[in-house]
Amino acid sequence: MSVPTAWVTLSISALYFWQTGFQPLKGFAQYIAQLPLIVQLINLIPQGNIAGIFPASYVVLLIMIIICGLCWSRFHHHQKWLLREDEQRELNDV
Repeated sequence: MSVPTAWVTLSISALYFWQTGFQPLKGFAQYIAQLPLIVQLINLIPQGNIAGIFPASYVVLLIMIIICGLCWSRFHHHQKWLLREDEQRELNDV
């Protein structure tokens, strides 16, 4: 697995966890079953330039950064929600 393939696979994994609300076991077996297809799709990414301007690796890196940013945003929001839920539970216990 080449380095760009590994990075894109990690990005797709992060997107999967973002979509499932960070519940790793929810549908994970189906996701693993699709990994060979995902890797084949990644190998179709052009190695040259896109529109004669940007190297394809830069476009892949930009997509990865966007996905990671979305995942971080969702994770941060999820953590705030869990904290509020814990605070509410403590108030109900008192």
